[in-house]
Amino acid sequence: MGRALVKKILLFIVYLLLSLVLVWTSRSLVPLIHLIISVVGMFLVLFFPYSLRNKVESFLLPLLFLAIPLANTPAIVEYALAGELMITSLLPFARLYTFAHLFFLIISLFLGLFLFGVNSSRIPLYSLVAFILAAFLALMIPTSPATAPHDPSLWIKGSLFFYITLVLVVLALSGFVVLFFREFSLNSLLGYLSLSFIVVGNYLYFVAFGKSGAVVGLSLYALGVVIRLPRGRFSQL
Repeated sequence: MGRALVKKILLFIVYLLLSLVLVWTSRSLVPLIHLIISVVGMFLVLFFPYSLRNKVESFLLPLLFLAIPLANTPAIVEYALAGELMITSLLPFARLYTFAHLFFLIISLFLGLFLFGVNSSRIPLYSLVAFILAAFLALMIPTSPATAPHDPSLWIKGSLFFYITLVLVVLALSGFVVLFFREFSLNSLLGYLSLSFIVVGNYLYFVAFGKSGAVVGLSLYALGVVIRLPRGRFSQL
């Protein structure tokens, strides 16, 4: 068994354990479905090369999927508020939720940049930058989860965070559209549709957690993962 495969197996086990913890604390069907889709998506990008198009996706998509389950961090808060878990402060969970949202979107943007042709040897450096930037912003952006513990959309004060995330989504999607027209093939259409649905779906899931918008996001996310399944059949088109 190769070293790379062992690393992938260990990463998937950690990912699965994290998802199981979140499933255990979840009290509704939507987070459960979201986590199942996430596990399936991570399994595909780790162990099925035909679901990937190049080295960029093989490195950045696992990072993208690592952040996605953390969109269900509010489920832990709900679990605690129901008296099932003793926590002294909600602030760390709000910070983690903010960090996951930002890290997911920054990696989505970097994914487009590297697919444009930025030197792939810089992917580890850019990934570290994404982590540090997301962590810094998560610490700097004012949060107050205690004022509305059941509504994560109200955990973050002011509109700055909303505009930052919206700009990141628009930039990432714009990059995917430009890349599609540059390559203009059925394979690229499937690939960039998949990425777009995954990004938009999880963006909606983050910002509308526990609301009807989250169901729309969940549907787009599921579609994005499903689209990845047959892509290898069209690689020659």
